[in-house]
Amino acid sequence: MSFMKMELLPPCPVVVVDDITCGKELDFEVDVKVQNVGNVDGTDFAIVYSKPPASIKELISNSTLATPIDGFSAYGNVIFVNSCGNDTSCTKTDDFPAAVEVAKNADATIIIVGLDLKFEREEQDRADLKVPGHQIDLVNQVANAAKGPVILVIMLQDALNSMSLRLVPEFGYPGRTYKFFNGETLYPFGYGLSYSQFNYSMVSSAYALNLKLGKLQHCYDVIYEDGTTRPPCPVVVVDDITCGKELDFEVDVKVHNVGNVDGTDFVIVYSKPPASIKELISNRLLGSKGCS
Repeated sequence: MSFMKMELLPPCPVVVVDDITCGKELDFEVDVKVQNVGNVDGTDFAIVYSKPPASIKELISNSTLATPIDGFSAYGNVIFVNSCGNDTSCTKTDDFPAAVEVAKNADATIIIVGLDLKFEREEQDRADLKVPGHQIDLVNQVANAAKGPVILVIMLQDALNSMSLRLVPEFGYPGRTYKFFNGETLYPFGYGLSYSQFNYSMVSSAYALNLKLGKLQHCYDVIYEDGTTRPPCPVVVVDDITCGKELDFEVDVKVHNVGNVDGTDFVIVYSKPPASIKELISNRLLGSKGCS
């Protein structure tokens, strides 16, 4: 646990409440007065969260402090086997047989695997998408032995910070989401939604739009590749243009089913800036439409 700078640390910052067994000394009540200030009868739920002091970092700010075991126990008897010990690295397999034996007799088996901040956090990325250690071996052994259905729960960190979605070249930050991806797409959006295959051909579309700027509308600059001819007005903000439908255009695409079965496909239209412009969104979704 770490504290914000210039804060005085208390003599005992944290204790584990599970270690305290002196009756009801941790029990307390919260008395909340709820007043209906509307014009109709209604039901409301008062939800109480725990929150650490503002000076403490790296703790959950609002939490009901429930574990997966707490949640599952509300629906039936839970037999818990800590198969990897207390180490997410899961380098030891000594407790795997115990998990297999429990799965052989359970009506349903829930396997929880995943990562913690040791493997994935804002300043540390993973080299692959695998879970650590022998977790996959645990999944396979327990799933093969299970008597009933098996549910796999993968818990990941995937922490997000306040950094913009846009790329930040000076920090080597490439930007988030498909909008900034310039590599080869292995599985494009919508892949696998149909058993058939489709080909596309462009029938017609607007090549260019002529816009007349008003007195309060401005041109903005963008960064071009070296040696590129710059137009007189590189960029305008389309939200500033309010002259009816002058920005509307149609895209006419012919979709041909070339597979052996009937199927439905979705035509997805993206916008893409000229290749000579740097540091702009690579792909922007404009619209989609299904066809059979």
